[in-house]
Formats: sequence, C-alpha cells, structure tokens
Amino acid sequence: DIARFRGLSRYLRKTYGPEEISNAIDHAEGLRSMDTASQLASLRDAGRLQQGSTLTPEDTRAELESYIDSLYEDIKNMTQYGEFVKYIDNYANILAGKQSMADRGLEYTAGRSSLNAGNRLVSAFARSFFAVHKTADTE
Repeated sequence: DIARFRGLSRYLRKTYGPEEISNAIDHAEGLRSMDTASQLASLRDAGRLQQGSTLTPEDTRAELESYIDSLYEDIKNMTQYGEFVKYIDNYANILAGKQSMADRGLEYTAGRSSLNAGNRLVSAFARSFFAVHKTADTE
C-alpha cells in the first residue's frame, strides 16, 4: 500500500508538474536501463557528479535514484492536485511509520527535544498499559 501511494504521488507530480521537469524525469528514468558509463555521464552532465569522478555500479545506481527523487521533489509549482499530493505523501509516511505533518510542524516550532519527550510519554503509557493488562491476565 505504501508503494502504491508513493507511486500515485509521483504520477500526479510528474503529470501535472512543469513540463521541463517532467521531461527531465522521463530522461532520468530512462537511464535506469542504460549501462553504468552512460549513467555516470548523464549524472555528470546534470551536475550531480564532478567531472572525472568514478563510482561503483551500486553507487552509481544509488546516485541515479537520488537524482530522480530530487527531480520529483523539485516539482513545487503544481497547479492541480498540489495539496492532494501533500496529503497522499503524509498518509504514506504515516503508513510507513514516519513522522506526520503535524509532528514535523511541532518539531520545527518547539524543537526536536519536544518531539522526543512526547515519544517517551507515549512509550511510557504503552508500557504501563501492557503491564496492567499483563498482571490482570495472570490473576
């Protein structure tokens, strides 16, 4: 389900985003089926690697995926479905166990320590709930 929501988000961003970025995404995704040398050359042309640098095939693939992800992130000026995509991303993050938009806002406003304190409280309540029910089961 998480992969489906992320795929929907990518589809909407690509389809309704600016044309030049959509073309760059098409080109970058086409690089996945090319050899490592072609991928390296394209990453250098895109400014992701310095001229003359070399990477292992695994590192090249990872950098290519990072580049493709950054192109999707660059789509900020969506006229249609922009807010909808944000909620899809948030829902996928919640399914994946990541922070929600509300948690990120709290962290931004009050700092990481406030979020950690909240997580510790939730954990403490969960442990006490489990302990109460565990002792009730044994009696």
